Amino acid sequence: MRHIKLISVLLLGLVLGGCATGEIKNKFYGISMNSVQNAKDFKIISYSVGEIRSNKNDRTMNPDIYAWAEVDCSGLVISVTNNTKKPIDTNYFSDDFELMDKDGKTFKLEKYDISFYPKIDYINPGKTAMFLLKNPFNYDYEKLKNGTAMIVCTFGSLFNRVTIVLKPLPEEQNTSTNKK
Repeated sequence: MRHIKLISVLLLGLVLGGCATGEIKNKFYGISMNSVQNAKDFKIISYSVGEIRSNKNDRTMNPDIYAWAEVDCSGLVISVTNNTKKPIDTNYFSDDFELMDKDGKTFKLEKYDISFYPKIDYINPGKTAMFLLKNPFNYDYEKLKNGTAMIVCTFGSLFNRVTIVLKPLPEEQNTSTNKK
């Protein structure tokens, strides 16, 4: 039922927001980081459907917690997957989402109504939760899609904090060989 609500809101945003494009697909990928200061260490090397290659630094990153973000003109849907053995605490009032644009400005991403937030206060091991956020650029899809340098999601309490840094995906690479 929750997925139907999220999809309905995105489709409504497309219709009411007047998006010039109906394109909704993954545009960002990220993993858990010890600190946002280590974000420079995280680089996406290549991407094709179903496969992503990125550098990994076991001291500063945990690839067992990862996220994908889809965008449209009305906002973002961030899907967070927890493949660790511990649940990740979530809370509508304390979870934080920020977007850094390519000009170095930081924007706090506003959540939709609490009814669109995950009902459970944690992401269990082996599970995925979806978070629906508003576009900070007044329905400017191109700026959201092409002007974003990084998205930072922060979940949990002071003693059990999880920070995920998402970066734009490179152009999709065709892994098949071209035959003449």
